[in-house]
Amino acid sequence: MMARRATGLSALWDAAGAAFAAAKAFVLERSVLDLGLVALALLAWLFRRELATLLRRRRPQVQVELRYSDPLACFEALSAGLAARGITRRPDEPLEALAERAAALGPEPRRLVLAYAALRYGGVGDADGLATAVEAWRRTLE
Repeated sequence: MMARRATGLSALWDAAGAAFAAAKAFVLERSVLDLGLVALALLAWLFRRELATLLRRRRPQVQVELRYSDPLACFEALSAGLAARGITRRPDEPLEALAERAAALGPEPRRLVLAYAALRYGGVGDADGLATAVEAWRRTLE
């Protein structure tokens, strides 16, 4: 067992010696100008890496606080009306996909879901007007 380990270390030592000899021969074959350019390129690379690290440390860390808020009451009413007709929203489903599925009930449910998405996430529209439209649609289901 010891002989095998010694052989492995000897092979490693021989490989390191050969690599050193090859590197030494490579350097000795180059001019001072070539070696200076290589050294300058290495220094530029190190400077760039250190500068990037320094800038990354100095950059202010932005803390984003995500807040969850419950859906608007008009969406709860709309969801209940859709559920009564067999269309429920999956937890991972975007509102746009729900709107496309709601189109099976006609154009109005699709329009209402898209209007809610625009109001909720784009600030476009009127909550009271949407609530009135949802209630009018739900009355047509009765």
